Order: sequence, then C-alpha cells, then structure tokens
Amino acid sequence: ILLRPALRSQTFNKFIVGLAIPDFIFGFSCGLSCFANFLKGSYSGGVEACQIQAWYVIYGFACSIWMNVVIARELKRLVLAAAEGRRYRAPSSSVVCAQIAAVHLCAACFACVPFVPGLPTDVGVMSGLACLPMEYD
Repeated sequence: ILLRPALRSQTFNKFIVGLAIPDFIFGFSCGLSCFANFLKGSYSGGVEACQIQAWYVIYGFACSIWMNVVIARELKRLVLAAAEGRRYRAPSSSVVCAQIAAVHLCAACFACVPFVPGLPTDVGVMSGLACLPMEYD
C-alpha cells in the first residue's frame, strides 16, 4: 500500500496502514523482548524494560481496538449511504490522517496512565510472562 500511489490514495487503505502501525510496533517490540527472554531462559530486563513493555502492550491493544472502531464507523457510513441510495463520499485525506493521528495520540496517552503517580496501578511481571499494569493496595 505504501509503495503504490494508487493504493495509497484510497481512504480505506489509509485506515489499514493506520491499523498496521500499532500491530507492527507491538509485534516487533514483543518479538525483541520475547527473544531476549528466550535466550536468558527467564524474564530479562529491569524496571525500565518492564515499563517499556507495559507501554507498548497497552498502546498496541488500545490503538488497534480504536482503529477498528474508526474503520467500523466509516464502513457504517458507507453502508447507510448505499441503503439510502445516496452516493458515499469518502473523507478527505486530511480528515483520515487526523483521525488516525488522534487514535494514535489517545492510545499513547492511555498507555501512560499506569505511570501516573497516585493511581492504584503498578507495572510488574505477570506470571513471569509479560509486564502489564496491575492493581495494588
């Protein structure tokens, strides 16, 4: 999609790229940390590595889900236009890019929530597998 201008110009292809970015970040980052853990035979990394892993896991999950919501909303607009016999007007490139950027920014901010002081969450190794936020007293 990124290499072909004709594909890159299509609205839904832009949404697909916006959806692929968090999946790539999550998959690549998880692959690196999982490979390091595999080589060591247990969790490798300290507090900072755990916080980074928690951030990209939350970002990847949240961003992927919210991008799917944005895509589903646009598909609903398409279906409603067809059902009502109206012509579907795809959003402009700037609108699509703004929606994608807003989703990515919101997901990045949401991924920072466990690191806000005073909240009853902390990041730690869950079952020796992955660093995720968890509640504590």
